[in-house]
Amino acid sequence: MIQLTRSPRLFGAFVCLSFCLPLFGMAQSNSPEDVAENLKGRVVFIRGMYLESDLKFDSQGNPIGTATPGPFFLSTFKVEKSHLKGTNLEFSGHRGIFIYDRPDVQGQTPRFVSLPAEVHIRVVGAPDRVENLQALLNRIFATDLKEILADKTPEQQQALLTSFPVLAPATPSELHAKTVSALPPGGQPLSASGRGNNKVELKRTDGVLQVNQKERDGVIPPRLIHAVPSVDPLPHESGAICLVHVVVETNGFPNSIRIAKSAGSDRDSEAIVEVSQYRFAPATRNNEPVPFGVVTEFNLHGNGQYK
Repeated sequence: MIQLTRSPRLFGAFVCLSFCLPLFGMAQSNSPEDVAENLKGRVVFIRGMYLESDLKFDSQGNPIGTATPGPFFLSTFKVEKSHLKGTNLEFSGHRGIFIYDRPDVQGQTPRFVSLPAEVHIRVVGAPDRVENLQALLNRIFATDLKEILADKTPEQQQALLTSFPVLAPATPSELHAKTVSALPPGGQPLSASGRGNNKVELKRTDGVLQVNQKERDGVIPPRLIHAVPSVDPLPHESGAICLVHVVVETNGFPNSIRIAKSAGSDRDSEAIVEVSQYRFAPATRNNEPVPFGVVTEFNLHGNGQYK
């Protein structure tokens, strides 16, 4: 069962999600219009993990046009509007992220935080029979994490589960393992623990986010190309510091966001939401993109502003 509450501090909705229910098992659908209506207010996974804000699918559930897979944790979508006209079915809403308290994701009830990015999804050639339309939408969307993991190898399952942001502070060894696990076969470990030579720190100076661009051990660190300002910040104790570790993937998207040093769960959540919207030019080795661990420092001052 999905329950919705409100939190003005983190862009909107928090949800409690049960991962053991089929997508359309919660309401009786007597018509295609009912199927579309029953999705409103739901939080779903986009199965292909596509990153585009405008997506189109055919009558078999295959994407039409550009559809780029991204980190699993960014595949969640809250359906806010649905409209069926003839054989065209349209959905609109917002992308969001699930934030977990602990790294052992399965069995937990996560919090869902809506992100500012609006998403539009159109299905062309939608069938007019209820059961066929339900089957089609189940090929595009899912709410069942177990179903998503069912046909994956153990390595793929682990990669999907570690994609979710986690509030529990990670140990240096956990952060190091997370970065190493993101490397391609044969890749050299890049330290995320702060003890090696390949750590990159992003720090705010006079409100500007900066990154050390120095090449280290043949690896050119990632370059931040898009950041967002903090929204509705909480009151903070002067000098409180939150450190957030994130793996910058080869496509420049953040992944596997973990707290390296906590400033309190609400403050940590704010930082995670902000980091999830960062975009990078990826790190490179011999002109080839490689995953890279980045530590972002948020200095939370008494005026409630990140610097």
